[in-house]
Amino acid sequence: MGSTETYRGAIVRRTYEELGVRLQDPKFVGKTGMADEGSTKFICLYSAIWNAQITVDTDHISQVKSLSMDEVNQLKRDQAWMLTPTFLHLWDAFHAQA
Repeated sequence: MGSTETYRGAIVRRTYEELGVRLQDPKFVGKTGMADEGSTKFICLYSAIWNAQITVDTDHISQVKSLSMDEVNQLKRDQAWMLTPTFLHLWDAFHAQA
């Protein structure tokens, strides 16, 4: 994220760069912070719906899989090592709101 870029602008740009999807109207869900290499990383979460094919940038993303909320809970419980620390933080911070 650049110094003049908004969180919303960053999610639109990164979603296109990493998934090949152009988001039209991402909705702000919330903001949180987490420890990251000795400092605090701030993260904004957005939700969006799109109807387009995903083209994964494998330099940034190793795998894309569609899961239900129950399947994510089971994965978190049984194989949390497969999920990034940022994803786990966001899940704990926001999934109860879903």
